[in-house]
Amino acid sequence: MDPEARRRATIWVTRPRERAQGLCRLVRRHGERAVCVPAIEIVPLSKDDAASGIAERAARADRSVFVSPAAVDCAVALLPARALERLRGLETFCPGAGTAVRLCERGFRNVRYPMNVEGSEALLALDALDGERVRGTRLAIFRGVGGRELLKEELERRGAEVRYVETYRRLCPRPDPAELQRLMRQEPPDAVVVTGCEALRNLYNMFPETLRPRLLQARPVLTSERACRLAVELGFRQPPIPAKHSGDNGLWQGLESWLISFKEASG
Repeated sequence: MDPEARRRATIWVTRPRERAQGLCRLVRRHGERAVCVPAIEIVPLSKDDAASGIAERAARADRSVFVSPAAVDCAVALLPARALERLRGLETFCPGAGTAVRLCERGFRNVRYPMNVEGSEALLALDALDGERVRGTRLAIFRGVGGRELLKEELERRGAEVRYVETYRRLCPRPDPAELQRLMRQEPPDAVVVTGCEALRNLYNMFPETLRPRLLQARPVLTSERACRLAVELGFRQPPIPAKHSGDNGLWQGLESWLISFKEASG
């Protein structure tokens, strides 16, 4: 094998395939190998499948919360133009920079998010969502079907009226076992980039016990403290790297810091 090739890191990007391409391009532009291994599948609800009254709930909101870029994209696809334009003018919250970027790209004009740490806990710590400011207001939380209840429960405890607007489903991919064998044989990961606890559990469960030990040797790059704790519980052998945020650049910054030591060790 070419000595130069040995020094290239193999990085698995576990976002849904259509959302992984930006980070994959960034990894390759810097001379590393990027392999798309989706650990979560996003299935938008059709207008027929969406819970009844989606536009009504959006229209009643004083503020909105979007839990992920997928929630943004699917809401934009489902909502009628008038409801969407009203929503774009409201104070809008999200748990991290990756979702904030997507909101701005989709025309939302007043976006707030925690700057240094991602996640629901960090979002709830914003002054703009304290009890004095949310009491008596109506919030719409745009999300997938199911998920954590923390945001709704805590905002209701603070006196807000909270409604879910569910716009997509999350599924665990079911890859061909032969493809998983090939991946682990030909492109085993030096690092895995995972942007949520559900995707991390899916990634672990996708691989049979015979292949898991090699997966757990990879360095996990994660976007929340909860995911870092989960990686340790699942048995990843190397300490998780917390990414700056879940946008492509934030994930790359986390990878960059690790690549320095990786290249020193493998050079």
